[in-house]
Amino acid sequence: MGCDYYWVKNPAGYIHFSDVDESYGCLCTFPHNYGNGKLDSDTVRSLALLGAALVLVQHDEIDTPAFLPYAVPDWIREEIDRILNYKEDENEKDT
Repeated sequence: MGCDYYWVKNPAGYIHFSDVDESYGCLCTFPHNYGNGKLDSDTVRSLALLGAALVLVQHDEIDTPAFLPYAVPDWIREEIDRILNYKEDENEKDT
């Protein structure tokens, strides 16, 4: 689902959700498909991952192109899931 590239200027490059890992949804329809004013946990999870990647790129912690989720260290991904109380199996039931 990695349809959008998020370009960063310094250092020049991009962040992209992986086409081969659908454990995180891309944000290609954000915010346009949220007219009801509500976000789901999958969208918040993807936003947190993208935000973390952007900060890591700006601090030269990861290189671009950065493919998500792999570019972000495991411990950050695990902490995002812990804070969101995210359980992949439970969220898949909703789809």
